[in-house]
Amino acid sequence: MKVIESNQVMEYLKAGHVLVIMEDGTLVCLKAEKIYLQNTNWHSVVSYQDFWELYPQAHFGLYEEEVTIDEKKDEEYYQWRAKYQ
Repeated sequence: MKVIESNQVMEYLKAGHVLVIMEDGTLVCLKAEKIYLQNTNWHSVVSYQDFWELYPQAHFGLYEEEVTIDEKKDEEYYQWRAKYQ
């Protein structure tokens, strides 16, 4: 995961990237001048100022979604599909 310096956070958010707060795994994105935060059990919308008051010492990473294909499940799917066509 690429680490983002705190002075570059807004630059990445304005470019449309999603960031991860490395301490707790919270996802961060920018929409309509509001910062959206999402974690596994909660989500919130905050202003830029509130965001920095909440996370003054946070470390950020560039969120990169991993897309993997399970070869075994893929093979099973096509076997069942061929059987019932």
